[in-house]
Amino acid sequence: HEFKLQSIAVVGARRLEAFASYLATIPATSRRVRHLFISIIRDRTPRKSKCRLFKHRICDFWEHERRTSGILNQILKCISPTLETLHLISNIPRTSVLVSIPLPRLYSLTIHGPMHIYDHLDDKLPIFPSLRQLTLKSFTEYPAGMLHDISRQAPSLNGLSFALERPLAFLPLDLSRALDHESTQEPTVPPSLNQISVHHGIGQKDKENVWIRAAQRVMLENLSKVVEMDNRVKVVGLKQLHTYHEAKTRWLQDCDSR
Repeated sequence: HEFKLQSIAVVGARRLEAFASYLATIPATSRRVRHLFISIIRDRTPRKSKCRLFKHRICDFWEHERRTSGILNQILKCISPTLETLHLISNIPRTSVLVSIPLPRLYSLTIHGPMHIYDHLDDKLPIFPSLRQLTLKSFTEYPAGMLHDISRQAPSLNGLSFALERPLAFLPLDLSRALDHESTQEPTVPPSLNQISVHHGIGQKDKENVWIRAAQRVMLENLSKVVEMDNRVKVVGLKQLHTYHEAKTRWLQDCDSR
């Protein structure tokens, strides 16, 4: 079948809404997207000023999040039968470490941005049976049970990559527990997983922060112990993480090589 919309890049909430409207006007047989890049990062929550003004601003912010999340899910539902790769840059909260819509053919997923996860029920987690490569970039929160959720949602995962711009103290501990071969508990990584990469660095603004640098050293020391325990884990230093704009440029270059 012809893929009319082979590779699509959408930047900004307005263009996201326009793309959703376009998909709604064409037949289902024409909504055949294989590779999708979406960037919907919004500025931080408004700072407090006058109470009444702040209340209006924060309500607008929450409404934007709710609306944008709904539009994103609408798009993913429309193209879920054919979507194979997804690069999502977002700070919109979601109910899953991965996206909230099951994508049966998706084999590569990159999520770039904060990791705001709402509470969810395990039996309602969307499943991604074809997912082989998962990359999580530039997140500073570490959701409880992240590796457990990934294992449940991506049972055929081969490669898992973290790109950190700040140290995450809980990551080495979670990896150690998940990869503990002597544990009597159920494994919390997919049996198919053969590579875990941790790319670490410190953002330009934080390089002079003594506490962050100390936390980085501790994290790397603990990660080195995990590497000794399991050779599937690789730790790689980063000079600089891609900005959101650079991520789009890199994605477009990858599209040309497909």
